[in-house]
Amino acid sequence: MYTFIGRMVQHIMPKGFQRVRYYGLEATRTYKKWSAVIQKGIKRIGRIVKGAYQIVKRKNYRERYQEISGIDPMRCQYCENVMELMSIWHPKYGELYDIFSTLEEVKIEQEKIDRGGGHSVWPPSGGVQLSLFPLPL
Repeated sequence: MYTFIGRMVQHIMPKGFQRVRYYGLEATRTYKKWSAVIQKGIKRIGRIVKGAYQIVKRKNYRERYQEISGIDPMRCQYCENVMELMSIWHPKYGELYDIFSTLEEVKIEQEKIDRGGGHSVWPPSGGVQLSLFPLPL
C-alpha cells in the first residue's frame, strides 16, 4: 500500500509548477499532424520486435540451482536417489510448503512414514533444509 502511495506522490508537481504540455508532440496542432506517422512507426517497430525475442520456459528452483552450481539439490549424495521435498520451513515465516497439506484426498500420517534404513532425507528437526546459494564441498 505504501509503495503505491509513494509512486503516486512522485507524480504530484511542486507548488506553483506549471507542466508544459502544449509544445512538441503533445501540442494539439502537432499531434493531429503527426499522429498517423507515429502510429505507422509504432506498428513497424512492433513487427521487428516480435521476431527478436525468444520465449524462455520458466525454471524451477532445482533447475536454477543445478545451472549455477552443477549439483542437483534433490539427489542424495550417499545413495544417488532422487529425494522428494516434504516441507519448507522458514525461521521468520514458519512453514511455507508442506506436502501433507496439499494431499487432501489421501490422508497421510507423518508418524507412519517409512523413513527406511541408511541415510535419511529427514534430519532430526523434521524438515529438509536447502541452501539458496551453491555451497563449496
